[in-house]
Amino acid sequence: MLKKSVTEISEDLKSLYIETAKKLKGSDRRQFMAQVVQGLGIGGQTFAERELGWNRRTIRKGTEELTSGQAFIDGRSRSGRRNKITEYLRRYKVDSGAEKSNRPKF
Repeated sequence: MLKKSVTEISEDLKSLYIETAKKLKGSDRRQFMAQVVQGLGIGGQTFAERELGWNRRTIRKGTEELTSGQAFIDGRSRSGRRNKITEYLRRYKVDSGAEKSNRPKF
């Protein structure tokens, strides 16, 4: 049996979905988005992308997480600028100047 396709949802429900997705992070967010899209039925991904502003790749990743039962590891913590700077300081033994004052000495 085919699921019914959705063409419209109320503005209250739309804002609830968007705000909830903004509050969640990582795997929880992706899985929430995937569950909403599955509930929308046929064309749910396209509808969510157009009406809710969600990325279809993110939704697909969440769907894969739901079907496999395992969350994917996020790479956000490995991509930060902070790590690159601390690595540079460590490698070249540069003094970060945290103890120094920015005031000129007379």
